[in-house]
Amino acid sequence: MGLLDQLIQKLTERLEAEIASIADAERERTQAPPSARPTATNTPHAHPVPKPTPRANTADSCWVQPGQVVNVHGHLIEGGLVYVGRDLRGVSRYVGKEPSLIDPRLKVSTSDPDTDDRRLYYWYSPGYGEMTPQHRSAYLVWLANGRQDPDALRAYVHLYFYGLERRLLADTAESPQVWAEADTIVAEVERLLHIYGDDYLLRERATGFLNAVGLLRDNGKKYYDAPPPTIRGKWEFPLQLKIGLGQLAVDRKPIPAEWAYAWLKAHPDGRLGTPAERCPEEFEQLFAIRYRERFGEGLVIKPNKKRLSAYHRPASPSFGGSNIQLPVGNLPDISALTLPIRKLSEPAAKCYLDLDPYSRWLGRHPDGKGSLAAIARLPAELAAGSASDEVADLCRWIEGLLGEEELAVFKADELITRWSGPTAEKLPKAESEALAGLLAQHGYGIEPDARLGGGLLASGPAVLFRLDTNSPASPVREYAAATLIAQMAVVVGSARGEVSEQQTRYIRSYLMSIPDLTCSGRQRLTAHLAWRLATGAKLNGIKPRLIALDPDRRPGVGRFLVGVAAAGGFVSPEEITLLEKIYRLLELPPGDVYGHIHALTVAPPAADPVTVRAAGPARSGYSIPPPPSSSREVVLDTSRVEAKIADSAAVSSLLGDIFLDEEGTQPQPGAAAAPSPPDTDGVAGLDAAHSSLLRALAERANWSRGELEALAAERGLLPDGALDTINEAALEAFGEPVCEGDDPIEMNPEALKELFA
Repeated sequence: MGLLDQLIQKLTERLEAEIASIADAERERTQAPPSARPTATNTPHAHPVPKPTPRANTADSCWVQPGQVVNVHGHLIEGGLVYVGRDLRGVSRYVGKEPSLIDPRLKVSTSDPDTDDRRLYYWYSPGYGEMTPQHRSAYLVWLANGRQDPDALRAYVHLYFYGLERRLLADTAESPQVWAEADTIVAEVERLLHIYGDDYLLRERATGFLNAVGLLRDNGKKYYDAPPPTIRGKWEFPLQLKIGLGQLAVDRKPIPAEWAYAWLKAHPDGRLGTPAERCPEEFEQLFAIRYRERFGEGLVIKPNKKRLSAYHRPASPSFGGSNIQLPVGNLPDISALTLPIRKLSEPAAKCYLDLDPYSRWLGRHPDGKGSLAAIARLPAELAAGSASDEVADLCRWIEGLLGEEELAVFKADELITRWSGPTAEKLPKAESEALAGLLAQHGYGIEPDARLGGGLLASGPAVLFRLDTNSPASPVREYAAATLIAQMAVVVGSARGEVSEQQTRYIRSYLMSIPDLTCSGRQRLTAHLAWRLATGAKLNGIKPRLIALDPDRRPGVGRFLVGVAAAGGFVSPEEITLLEKIYRLLELPPGDVYGHIHALTVAPPAADPVTVRAAGPARSGYSIPPPPSSSREVVLDTSRVEAKIADSAAVSSLLGDIFLDEEGTQPQPGAAAAPSPPDTDGVAGLDAAHSSLLRALAERANWSRGELEALAAERGLLPDGALDTINEAALEAFGEPVCEGDDPIEMNPEALKELFA
């Protein structure tokens, strides 16, 4: 066959293909349902639907403008932003046909679109011409349905993105008017990211494209804008982050907190830890606070010698793997500097420590964000600004309880329910401390306060009070001494039942006269006394706290407690027995009780005989006579009682020694008392006798009172004192008592497990 015959044959084949294509298009138009046909009566668009260009060979002639509609094999593609036509070459001279070009001549399967063929791998999206007819059909369906199906094959999304990429990165060289479409194309790419952002490759390609377009359109000061998003753990800085940091260095301006955090997050040496991943918003907010505390307006970086050069590698095969050089100006490349990263790691490390409790709690309760328990674990700076309906509701409830008063005694059950749900009866130590901390952040205090050794919040009376947050906390030593005095005073005052009004005034007057207590300390001490009065008090746990008291100073403690008993106007035998017990704990002679009681009475001078007691049946106990009358009876020396109150500073100073350690050093505020050296054979630091008793009790779930007394007697221990010692060890180790109840005594299995772990 000659050359002329070959040419005639090729022309004939092309003509036949053209005729077949026109016939197919007409058949699809006539077979399409009436609602889909592009007629003037059924289309919502004012402009006609253009037909594919028969022989287009330029980008502008193939490009469907934004807002236009094109019909490809019966599929109406609205909104434009695609290339439709024939023979459009790739950007690179080594690439034949533009991959994103929709060629109407190519066959499309109208009956069997392939929407679930996983052979189209996400890292390689073939060009439209390389697809099967089934794939082309599915791709056209995706385009016609708004390009928003979240389950669409990612290969279709990437192919569509190739066309958008070419339009702004290549066509602008020949047609500057293309930049008029830039806002629309950028918005379309951002929309794709919103729908298909789970595709890592698309997210990376689209982010790089947006950064490149931003530079090509505007090369101004980037640091006036928000920093670009960063991908943690990937050693590739976002280009705009490099440019913004370089511009800040050249202009010698402080790096804003958000730009510093973006730099630290993108750098491989920037160690942020789990809290930054588990609670990123809170970490970034706290970093900004700690960053300003450390660097003021911001860290200033000196420009280095290395220059910044920026390139972008388009994702579309149309570019043949070539890079596009981007305009960045004469800027330093400071992205690889390590010294600034070490400096930025300092506030980040503080954020890690401050957010660690909150992060750990969220790890155990992933759905608990925004709850009271979660907010309570936030650092104070974040918790104060946390908008939570639960916190607001809690504050309204507290205000309803307080009304116009400074404190209110209430049943703790409702507060526990608000915190942990309706089935909770008490809060463990960590939860009790978190609740007290949250209340303090909003100007309220609670007693008992687990943070100050006040015990756990459980069913029963508790006290809420207004707290002066502008007043510093009282020194630990003085406040702890005052609470110990309050406990012993309530024990003595309640020996005959309820503490009388006179005794309450006497105790409160004494407590308020203790020096070195701040305003908030006195508020808290008043609430603590109200809680002790509402719940009662026992001598449990007092002996270990008194053991370090100087023997020469213990008589002052005893005289004050005798004054509490005498303030009721009558010292009963029960009170005398109790005072003798306390004197023994203080290692004072029990007989001194009588002398101290006698010291509170005086007989004024009189010429006539003094009537001590009228004739009648003998009365047990020591009667404190009423005020003087015409009968000249023996009276209570009120001046001496009040003098005891005036001695409050001295007694408080004496009791403060209770909290000195063996070296005589004072614990710092907020520090826990140093535990005794553990016994090598003991449990949780208990001595041999108490450890033996605890092991015996651990064998059963409950014990009767008689059984406990027998076990304690075998080991030479007093039952109540032994239980107090064991429970104190459990509270220190686990935050809950191990022995609960009076008769029977119930064993706490979780505490046992912790103690014997």
